[in-house]
Amino acid sequence: IDTPLLVTAMRAHASHFLSTFYYYHEPDMRPVHMRRTNASHVKQYAAHGGDIAALRQHVTTAFERGRDNPLARSLGFKHPVKDVATAEKAEAFVKRFAVVTLVDRFDVSMVVLRHVLGWHVCDVTNVPVLDSHGSKCDGGSGDARGGARNATTVSTPLLRWDNAVLLPTPALAAMPADIGRLIAKVTHADRRLYDAAATKLRKQVSALSRHGVNMKDELAALRAANANVKQHCRCSATAGDKLCQFYEQTDLEYVKAAKRGERPVWRKK
Repeated sequence: IDTPLLVTAMRAHASHFLSTFYYYHEPDMRPVHMRRTNASHVKQYAAHGGDIAALRQHVTTAFERGRDNPLARSLGFKHPVKDVATAEKAEAFVKRFAVVTLVDRFDVSMVVLRHVLGWHVCDVTNVPVLDSHGSKCDGGSGDARGGARNATTVSTPLLRWDNAVLLPTPALAAMPADIGRLIAKVTHADRRLYDAAATKLRKQVSALSRHGVNMKDELAALRAANANVKQHCRCSATAGDKLCQFYEQTDLEYVKAAKRGERPVWRKK
């Protein structure tokens, strides 16, 4: 491709660090008999502070084990030690992307993405697939691994690829104060990257507004479409529903399906 449009996603530095820890590292730091056990035992382990103790150990050894700045590392962003230089490099790094979607401003990011790529609003509809807090449907809970759930579904634990039970990722505000300070020290480059991406997104939103795009209406239309998809796929659809299969696919599976000429059809008549 001669002139590709690059798109990536970012999450605020602290929440990204916590999410990475609770998915990739926390299950492996439990006592062996707790790694693949039932959810109630894992919850008891967490209730007694087992996960917080593991997190404190993880964050205090992040630099020496190469686990600092997980966002920067995943994007290949080589960051200098000095904070000011990191900010300058982060701004330059973010400029190479046509759109940087932000997890905490995902709907806004999708509106910007659709305008940059010239897509229909239906092309950016989405349903959470992997959510450690569950995805509720009329009092029930969606299966975070994909698949339709009905309103009477009993909440099921979220499992990792190796069937390890995952704990919900807690908010930073719920953490002991020292954890927040420690995370800040080992995510300085991540923070600079996210700040640069947030600035870029704000400028893109302002530019769209100047060109007559009504962001309020756009967001309302996207959220209504998302609600319809979620209601259908999580609460009404039967197993094997062809439309919902696209919303449950990983990015690689979606690309492979697109190459085969398969694509979802979710258009208003």
